[in-house]
Amino acid sequence: NIHSYVGIAILALAALRVILRLAQGAPDHPEAEPPLFKLASKLAHVALYALIFLVPLSGIAKYYFGFNLAGDLHAEILTNLLWALIGAHVMGALAHKFYWKTDVLDRMTKGVKA
Repeated sequence: NIHSYVGIAILALAALRVILRLAQGAPDHPEAEPPLFKLASKLAHVALYALIFLVPLSGIAKYYFGFNLAGDLHAEILTNLLWALIGAHVMGALAHKFYWKTDVLDRMTKGVKA
């Protein structure tokens, strides 16, 4: 099943991403970013990382182990939350680029150091 293989690949890539983040650390927030948005950013990133692990793990729990509740969470709640956070992440990146005029979008897309 290609869906489950993609989920396992995403899980492996997420683990690699966390290892890289722990090794390299997180970049500082730009000075132009208001404190409330800095807090929102931190919370959103924690939620994104959690969901990037929980979505494939819940799919694995349903597909390979038959845990129906995990399948319901996977299909109805976690995936929708992940898409909502992805949308918020995109909006935040665009706000940085066009409203606050920071280099956050460049750092995300090109790897430009702050």
